[in-house]
Amino acid sequence: MLGSALLILAAGLTYLLFERQLQRETDRLLSLRAAASESLVDRSASPPTLRVADPGGELARGESVLRLYRATGELLADGSPAAPPSAAEADLVRSAAARGADASGRAAEPGGEQQVLLARPLAADPGLVLVVGIEASRLDEPLAALRLAFAAAIPAAALALALGAYLIGRQALAPVGAMVAAARRIDPESGGQQPHRLPVPAADDELRALAETLNEMLGRLAAASERERDFIARAAHDLRTPIAGILATADVALRGDRPAAEYREALATVRERAAALTHLANRLIDLNRLQHGEVRPEPVNPGALLREVAARWITDGHPAERLHLDVDPSAEVHVALDPVALERAVRNLLENVDRHAGPGASAWVSAVRADGVLRITVADDGPGLPAPPDELVRPFASAAGPASPGDGLGLAIVASAARAHGGTLRAIPRGPRGGASFVIELPAPGSA
Repeated sequence: MLGSALLILAAGLTYLLFERQLQRETDRLLSLRAAASESLVDRSASPPTLRVADPGGELARGESVLRLYRATGELLADGSPAAPPSAAEADLVRSAAARGADASGRAAEPGGEQQVLLARPLAADPGLVLVVGIEASRLDEPLAALRLAFAAAIPAAALALALGAYLIGRQALAPVGAMVAAARRIDPESGGQQPHRLPVPAADDELRALAETLNEMLGRLAAASERERDFIARAAHDLRTPIAGILATADVALRGDRPAAEYREALATVRERAAALTHLANRLIDLNRLQHGEVRPEPVNPGALLREVAARWITDGHPAERLHLDVDPSAEVHVALDPVALERAVRNLLENVDRHAGPGASAWVSAVRADGVLRITVADDGPGLPAPPDELVRPFASAAGPASPGDGLGLAIVASAARAHGGTLRAIPRGPRGGASFVIELPAPGSA
């Protein structure tokens, strides 16, 4: 008795779930049809009409509905004359127009056949309402068949139904179980010794799409983790060198009494290396701030800013004849930028030329504003770039690789500064000057 009651309860719940799912799928189908049918509305005609497309013949057989109404309920075009409209359909149109949103319901044709309808006001023309629909038998017949099957089969098929439900549920959830087990085995501390991927089900369904999406996310996370480990290794290496120098200098200075000149020399060395540490720390802070999009835009004249950068570059001891500045008059218009971030980006590119273009290399800095884009280019006449351009502007990547001098943060800061402004950084291995060129492109739609 209890088993029969439980089976009847299970059958009732199954029926309700099936009915709800069928209704959801029907609503989704009608919504998709309405979206696809909006392109069939010909507004160039007076009054507007429909360019009917019926490749499957459903409209001609009366199995589906496609009509265009005014918001008042006046029928303008009927793409499904085999399924005549009714007064209830016009009421549905007026309800949708009044709400300004989709309205769904049922309406019986004059011949007695019911239709499941969706009325959608057109966003481009609120005075028009598009009605799509399908025969209600598509919902009612499966439900009636299910009721009949339950009524006839429950007494005899209780055991088979329970066993079948168990086996089907187990089979359906097997891919989920495999994905859960694989996810539990993923260890972020394994250092790449374990595969960071979930098994992909063979069936082309939602579970497969979920597994592929999660694997793509895991791939991005693994790549970001690898870049972070590489960055930490580089930063630790570059921090260790000046720290070791400071300690060595201090140890030497503390071994017995020395003349004051030697102490001053030791302190100068410590100060120089401490300044290098401060410079690296500031670059790390800049990179973290820019990668989180923390910029403080204000009206800036790009031309004036570049002239200031060039003047400071020369004041810092770089030969004036090796720096060429070309600012187009279009770049003299104020735009909303973070002047500190932009100045440091340009200085980093100049330092990149100084480090990697070779002794005696010259730098050309130019700026032009066109089509709402500010382009700042830093080019040199050195040997060019040894790496592919797409490998040069990744976060934590440097132009010459880990073995080269420098902390490897310069281009990362430049790329992050460009992204924080909604722009990009492009690397050209061989520019017009024969060497490398880096182009910062920033949105500059109008004067600030």
